[in-house]
Amino acid sequence: MHASTQNADACWSPPHVTDEIFWRSSFVNELGGVKHAFAPLGCNMSKTSGSDTDSTIPRRVKACAAIGSSIERLVCAKQAHEQNIAVVGAKDGRRVLEGVDGFATDDPGVTLMAFTADCPTVMVFDPTQKVLGLVHSGWKGSCLNVVAALIATMTETLGANMSAAWATIGPCAGGCCYEIKQDVAEQVEASTVDASTVLRHATNESKFYLNLPMMIAAQLQQWGIAPKQIGLPSQCTICDTRFYSYRRQGPNAGQAALLARIA
Repeated sequence: MHASTQNADACWSPPHVTDEIFWRSSFVNELGGVKHAFAPLGCNMSKTSGSDTDSTIPRRVKACAAIGSSIERLVCAKQAHEQNIAVVGAKDGRRVLEGVDGFATDDPGVTLMAFTADCPTVMVFDPTQKVLGLVHSGWKGSCLNVVAALIATMTETLGANMSAAWATIGPCAGGCCYEIKQDVAEQVEASTVDASTVLRHATNESKFYLNLPMMIAAQLQQWGIAPKQIGLPSQCTICDTRFYSYRRQGPNAGQAALLARIA
């Protein structure tokens, strides 16, 4: 899976030192204003999925420390694959929010975390107003345009300016491997994006391949974020075994996570 020539490369890369485990995006680092980390295979962030959940809390502690935060400031959610966005602050630290798919904040005292095991995690930041958003956007959320719900909350509630914003998408299932059936393809076609740019029909087969990062990028552009300010991942979690993948590993796969906070 490769970034479009219109969009930037998120440039996700593994750590360069032996005592570090988290991936970073040089695209995010260059634009600045946000501390972030992506947990790969071997760093299960889930308390309910995978064979090593007894060590999840220490891993979360380490992930928070990697971005200069603490678990007392961490907020996460039981994601519902819908359009539910919560505005959070430091007061919400060490909470798990029910049925929430994304967060928006202007408080540098809170750390946001979104889970994934193939689905895209999307980070949006306005450096002028210092408003940060983080959302989980699988195929259901993308067809519902959960990114629009996130941006509406960021702009209407927290005063963010999308013309100044940048966004990036974490490692996720790519258009090379993410197979969907006719019913899902029809929902993609009914969404607000040009389906021909994100769907590939397998020749002589009744299945399709969906490029979710490109679908999300199109949705972000509809809100005024310039293509060059949107970083797409070059990794596909289904065929790249350095990441958790529900499609590759099955329902007992652990979960990665994208963590972010305002610097």
